[in-house]
Amino acid sequence: MKVVIVGAGQAAATCAFRLREHGFQGEVTILGEEAVHPYQRPPLSKKYLNGLAPIDDLFIRPANSYDEEKINVHLNLKVESVDPQRKEVITQGGQSFPYDKLVFATGSRARPLPGLPSEGLNNVFTFRDLKDADALNSYLLPGKRMVIIGGGYIGLEIAAVARASEVEVAVLERAERILQRVACKETSDFVRHFHCKRGVRIFESAEVERYNIQDAAVSSVLLQSGEELLADVVVVGIGIIPNAEIASAAGVELALDAIKVDPQCRTSVDSIYAIGDCTSFDFHGKTIRLESVQNALEQADTTARDIVGLAGTYAPKPWFWSDQYSYKMQIAGLSFDHDHVVSRISPDGSSASFWYFKGELLQAVDSISDPRAFMLAKKYVGTVVTKKGQLPDSSQDLKTIFS
Repeated sequence: MKVVIVGAGQAAATCAFRLREHGFQGEVTILGEEAVHPYQRPPLSKKYLNGLAPIDDLFIRPANSYDEEKINVHLNLKVESVDPQRKEVITQGGQSFPYDKLVFATGSRARPLPGLPSEGLNNVFTFRDLKDADALNSYLLPGKRMVIIGGGYIGLEIAAVARASEVEVAVLERAERILQRVACKETSDFVRHFHCKRGVRIFESAEVERYNIQDAAVSSVLLQSGEELLADVVVVGIGIIPNAEIASAAGVELALDAIKVDPQCRTSVDSIYAIGDCTSFDFHGKTIRLESVQNALEQADTTARDIVGLAGTYAPKPWFWSDQYSYKMQIAGLSFDHDHVVSRISPDGSSASFWYFKGELLQAVDSISDPRAFMLAKKYVGTVVTKKGQLPDSSQDLKTIFS
């Protein structure tokens, strides 16, 4: 049997090695567009960008591990199409890779900024891969002026790294507050405070009037408020687009612009699976996408198990993390329709946790430099918490609240 994995990120590598761990003896092939072996992307905007993690620390496995496990890796190779009838993958160069089982692990790409050309500007960057991080690193110098478009996690992580390098940083968020799509107001307020305390200028409900361009670079950003922000570099972090076009062209069903999969990570087309950021699936009656390491790893293992005939379904318990300055944010669960948030903040403000409830049901928790809250959240999300009234009292031991 031949398994071909389209994509060479964390999900792809994990699936390939899980196949071997689960006893698969057939041929395994990974097809990747980048020039390097699969690596972790989350550290790019954290420890790699600020120089605390060398590139070797990013790789999922050493290059020789693929040879040892007889996993064929083809780099610098762009897939052009998939023919489900002939069961083959065709590359831009005309190579053909036949398969018995195909796994889409195509990930996602950064959403481009409306109003700016996608190419031709020397100092405008999105942030998705190694080359983005390497390009941006040259601007992390004292006194440089950075404008970040988008107040989500990626933009705020880059802001934190830039401020540590004494870069002047302005964050522009079009919504009413930073993190509005992913976190409650209480979390936004806490995060805004520690960024502003470190000199980041945050503009919320910010509308751009125009980008002033000189010598193929953005020289400044003019806001509708009339304020002009000088820029040596502009970073765009306004979300992602799932890489689902090739799958769609092959007749695979999409949902939320991503590849729709069932609990075994099977798509609507026989013998084709999908894993990671390129997927969407049902979660408690809602169709969602999960852009997280947890999703990539667990879907990869579910797919490998299904290919070798082992029982199992993907039942996610979502978790995420973000490093900003000395703060470690850890998020457990998803807060779809919570009706209130309970805040628990340490007396000195060095740590906090925000607990999302619908009635007595705990839906999610944002913990900030509070690892105990995160550990308990992962265990108790989805359960009724009868003592939630004690949560705001930081002198109360969390374990007694959940006992």
